[in-house]
Amino acid sequence: MSFSMDYRNRMICLFDCYSELLTEKQRELFQYYFDDDLSLAEISDLVGTSRQAVHNSITRCEEALESFEKSLGVFQRSIEVDDALDHAIKAIETGLQTGEWSSNDFEEVLIQLKTIRKAD
Repeated sequence: MSFSMDYRNRMICLFDCYSELLTEKQRELFQYYFDDDLSLAEISDLVGTSRQAVHNSITRCEEALESFEKSLGVFQRSIEVDDALDHAIKAIETGLQTGEWSSNDFEEVLIQLKTIRKAD
């Protein structure tokens, strides 16, 4: 199983959001594979099962994490909140540096912050 760095990072972020919804065994295998970067063979030796069983378990874990995200959207929501806050911070910093704030700047920041609040 070979993944791009983006996929690996996504899985780790989803795990951070939803790890408590996984079984203890799924969490253990996930951490061996994604955090410790162990191969399927190394994990199978550690847990005393076949590589195929480890592969199947990790695949089911990935599917579960994606399913949780599809249903709950916690990770996507955190991205949206971070983006809105980044925009608000940059707008405020620019306004403080230039001494100019247009009503459009205020409106844009307020709309984003209100949108975040409504989604809660």
